[in-house]
Amino acid sequence: SVFSTTAHHLLSFSHTHTHFMHHHHRLWSIACRRASVFSTTTTTATTTTSTINRTVLPASSALLATPQKRFYEVPSNNKNRTRSTTVLAVRKEGRVALVADGQVSQGNCIVKGNARKLRQLANGSVIAGFAGSTADAITLFERLEEQIDKYPSQLMRAAVEMAKSWRQDKYLRKLEAVMVVADQNTTLLVSGDGNVLEPENDVLAIGSGGHYAQAAALGVLAVDNNLSAMEIAKISMRIAANICVFSNSNFTELELGKKDEQA
Repeated sequence: SVFSTTAHHLLSFSHTHTHFMHHHHRLWSIACRRASVFSTTTTTATTTTSTINRTVLPASSALLATPQKRFYEVPSNNKNRTRSTTVLAVRKEGRVALVADGQVSQGNCIVKGNARKLRQLANGSVIAGFAGSTADAITLFERLEEQIDKYPSQLMRAAVEMAKSWRQDKYLRKLEAVMVVADQNTTLLVSGDGNVLEPENDVLAIGSGGHYAQAAALGVLAVDNNLSAMEIAKISMRIAANICVFSNSNFTELELGKKDEQA
């Protein structure tokens, strides 16, 4: 009986010790896993911090040390760029008149007052005016004339082809100018961003005073139908020249269309 009781106590102690060891082992395993996770996280955080210190911080320091140019900022040499011009095209009763001012300004100074900003193309069948660099405009006129020779009597197609090459060519895309071109039937604005626009109201203007000239022309057309296209263009250009400081009243003129019938 004593032996049986002793054996029972020993068996109970063995079970208790086994349970304790199993629980202790389980706790130890959990602690090891947590320590492993913490170690991995710490290593990852250290690596990430090191990577940030190697890449982001120097870049940030460089950004703070060297001011970066924004797309909307004006270049430092912009004060010397040529910025004048007003060119207006008015179409009425089968005739189109093209009038341009003669002022060229550089910064706050007038450097020329009798510049010619209009040109005849394709043996006089197309007239054109430009706003922007003169050398760039002449280059673009030559390219447009090549397209007109390739597509005669198709000014729209010639202008589209020229605008495509202007947009895609590595050399031409650097040219800065805007053009107004017109033949007997069509008036177009052609720009370096690929736009070829035909006005819906027979009035088109470009340049620093273009908005003033166009608004004036639309106003004159609304109140007086007895004036010719050239008369409307001249009146409107005078109004624009009195408002825009980069335009003057030294006009050059070109006209296309049906000749007036003699009575």
